[in-house]
Parts: sequence; structure tokens; C-alpha cells
Amino acid sequence: MANNLAGGQILEFRVWTNEAEQAAVNTYHYKVVTVTGTVTDVDAAIDFDAVMAPLYKPLMQNLSNYRGTQARIISLVPLPIAVTTSLNAGVGTAGATGLPRQCAGLISWQTALAGPGHRGRTYLPFPSSFSDTGDGQPGLTYQNDLENLANALEGFGPITSGGGGSADVQLVLKVKAPVSPIPITDHVIRDHWATQRRRGSFGRANVSPV
Repeated sequence: MANNLAGGQILEFRVWTNEAEQAAVNTYHYKVVTVTGTVTDVDAAIDFDAVMAPLYKPLMQNLSNYRGTQARIISLVPLPIAVTTSLNAGVGTAGATGLPRQCAGLISWQTALAGPGHRGRTYLPFPSSFSDTGDGQPGLTYQNDLENLANALEGFGPITSGGGGSADVQLVLKVKAPVSPIPITDHVIRDHWATQRRRGSFGRANVSPV
């Protein structure tokens, strides 16, 4: 069942990828700023998936998969189930061999507030060995692809519906209640590989729900 978006709500998107038995998920939060007409969480999932798929695939080695996107309005009570789309599922395109699975590209998110509690990180999964410079650093092409993804995340929207509705949204950092989500104002592309051990070959197998 689709849920209508309304101003002030918080949307959660989860982007799912996998390599063999290991799944990875990146979670993003947006505040709904204004809505014109009728726009639903289903519309949100479809629009977000369409933007994310062509930006994720160049960051991933060829044996990994972009699986799809889930969306839900997490400010609703009771919490609705997530809606899912896999319309743009497909394989990575960065190269035929992968780096160790725990390696990840890193985007650091910044807000107008100081302190580590007001910053965020996104660890991008399953890079290719072709994205490495040969000395353990992400190459310029990979860093540019990360920059394209970060810019698209910050600039995402408006979400549109087939009926002509439109919803403007803003990327935010979700923090612990009762503090409201904080607008993300900038990002930094890191020029070193980060690590997510739970995605590694020794980690417990994870299954994508998409």
C-alpha cells in the first residue's frame, strides 16, 4: 500500500548491492520540504532508484550487482513497511576483478554544526581492482564517480508522480531523538580506501531483501 508524502516527513532510502553471498546496504535520509499534488513513497522509490543505479554501477566490480532501492516514511506511526523497486537492477561495470570485499570508497558528509556527532559517512561497496592506482589508493576516475554520486544525493529531487504531483526533498543527517534531522551542507570525497569488515569474505553471509 502506497503512503502519501507530506511536508515535514522523513524519508529513508536503502540502496542494496551484493557480491556473491555478501550484501551491502547504504542508507540515506531526506526531509520532505514541500509537496504539490499527490506523491507517494512508491514514487520516491522509483525516482531514487532511477538516479542511483547508473551512478552505483560504475563504482562496482563486474561480478557484483546493484539490486535496487527500498523507501519508507520513517516519521509515520506506526512505521510502514518499505516499498521496493528493482527496475534498474544490474551488474557493476568498473572492471572484471574486485578488491577485497571489505574495501570501500568513502564519502564524508558535513553539516553546519561542529563535532563528530554532526557528520556522517557512506561506505560504497565492492570496488574493482581497476579503480585502484596500484599503490592502494582510489584512482581519479573512481574519485570522480564518487563525486558524481555525492552531488546527485545532495541534489536529488523533486520526486514526481504520474499524476503531475511533485515533492521537494533535502538530504539530512539522521541523529538520535529528540534532535531533529540536520541538513547536510557539504561533502568530502576521501582519497583512501575505507574498510567495512562485515562485508568481507570472513563476515557472516548477508542476504539482500531486494
